[in-house]
Amino acid sequence: ASAPAGLADAAAVERAGSDADREVDGTGDGGLQGGLSSPFRPSTVHEAVAAVRRDADARIAAAEKVASTAAAALEAERLERGGAEEALRSKIRSMDAAQDRLLAEIDAATGELERLDAELDATEERARAAEEREREALDGVAAAAMKTDRLMEMLTEQEEWEREAAEA
Repeated sequence: ASAPAGLADAAAVERAGSDADREVDGTGDGGLQGGLSSPFRPSTVHEAVAAVRRDADARIAAAEKVASTAAAALEAERLERGGAEEALRSKIRSMDAAQDRLLAEIDAATGELERLDAELDATEERARAAEEREREALDGVAAAAMKTDRLMEMLTEQEEWEREAAEA
C-alpha cells in the first residue's frame, strides 16, 4: 500500500465517524438533544459519551492503521531505495575496476612503446656508427687503391728506365 492510499483510508474513517455522530439517536446531534447539561436524560448522555468514545476509538484505530500503512510504505520505499543505491554502488565499483584495468593496460602499452622507442634509437645509433665505419673503410680502400696505382706506375716507370738503361 502506498502513502496516498493510506490517507484516503483516513478520510473514509473521518466520514464514517461523522456518520456515527448523527446515528446515535437519529437526530443528528449525537444524542445530545439540548446539550450535556440536561438533567432529564442521563442515559442519553452516557450513550452519547459512549458513542463519542467509540467514534474516537474508531478514528484512533483508523489513524493507527493509516500510520502503520504509511510506515510500511515508507519502509518499502527505503528498502527499494537501498537496493537501488547498492546496485548503483556495485555498478560504480565494477566501472572503477574496469577503468583500473584499462589504465593498467595503457600503462603497460606505454611502457612497451617507450622500450621499443629506446631500442629503435639505439639501433639507429648503431646503424649510424656502422655507416661511419663503412665510410672510413671505403676511404681507406680508396686511399690504398691510389697508393697501389701510384706504386704500379712507379714500378712501370722504373722498368722502363731499367730497360732504357740496358738498351743504352
